[in-house]
Amino acid sequence: RFEIDLTTPEYVKLDHNFLKGLFGKFNPSRGDLVFSKTGQLLGVMANSTYCMMIHNFDSAATEVEISRRSEQQPSASPKRVPVGGRSVAAVDLASLGGSGAPFAVDVRTTRPAPVVVEELASWGPPNAGTGSATSLASPVRARGWTFAVGRPAPEGVATISVFNPGPGRTTVKLLAYASGGGAAPGSVGEVAVPARGQAQFDLGDLGVAADQVVVVRADAPVVAARRILGPTGASLALGVAEP
Repeated sequence: RFEIDLTTPEYVKLDHNFLKGLFGKFNPSRGDLVFSKTGQLLGVMANSTYCMMIHNFDSAATEVEISRRSEQQPSASPKRVPVGGRSVAAVDLASLGGSGAPFAVDVRTTRPAPVVVEELASWGPPNAGTGSATSLASPVRARGWTFAVGRPAPEGVATISVFNPGPGRTTVKLLAYASGGGAAPGSVGEVAVPARGQAQFDLGDLGVAADQVVVVRADAPVVAARRILGPTGASLALGVAEP
């Protein structure tokens, strides 16, 4: 039995006590598919307690191309993945190859059918922090991105990742407002991102304080996301794209 949790509207919560009374020990794991009694796909388990809901999309099957993008490998060949109508396809990003360096993922449909893309990531030992987090992919690109929360705790590891989907090299600056606010943000970092490549800013290494708002500015449209990994868990989130 699943219950609605209003704090996480995209998920439903599994009632372990209810199932234990019916079946005894019951421990679903991340990635398990969840079906209704009538056989309809409801979603995917994000962990042992929460199920990510999959909405009822187009009935026609489609196909997506998934490409790994990094500074070392800006133009890797895409992996084609079929996606059935009103269903979900899970892709292990490790299957895209690479050396373990930071990378971005570009997903495009090969047919005129809408899809929703979401990343699910988890961290465990030997990382200092453990946990799992999800983030929807960005359907837009922009020259500016704002993060109201950059680094919530000094002991947490927080990074801003920037993906350049364009055909040319672009310069990306990371700006931060002074603690307590200010008229304009100051520059704390700058990096050149190759075409279809990805780069990262480590907020701790750059000396960004926990109460500073951070802004990404680029010469060309990019996508920017923030990752936080701390002693109490993990977070993945896109910034707010500036129009």
